[in-house]
Amino acid sequence: MVSLRRSSGTSVVTVAADGTITTALDVLENGRGRHVDATIALAADGTIAKLTAKGYHTFGATFDATFARTRDHARWRSEDEKGDRDVSGPAFYVPVAEIPETLGWLVKAALHNGGSNSRSCRRAPPASRRPPR
Repeated sequence: MVSLRRSSGTSVVTVAADGTITTALDVLENGRGRHVDATIALAADGTIAKLTAKGYHTFGATFDATFARTRDHARWRSEDEKGDRDVSGPAFYVPVAEIPETLGWLVKAALHNGGSNSRSCRRAPPASRRPPR
């Protein structure tokens, strides 16, 4: 990764023979940065079927996030939020962890599933991110 003409990190993605994706992101800019190690399994429709991610955000706050969809039920958990929801049809989970490939997977899944018909697994933003009333 390059920022302002300086090397600022790496992103390594590996795909195993069974389709399991592992990613390792390291970014360091001005003495601070983020690190994410994640393991992802994509469903046949391109959505995320299972995800585990651990690391820390730019200013050092740690996270440990998981997501799993089993048939028509999705469950997620991290320091910022947790939840579960019954879902039918394609639904895409966007993790709190900074995984650069997520946007590409989202676009590919949306195109595979008819574009704008894809749903998010979450119903509302986590309480810590909701605007004041």
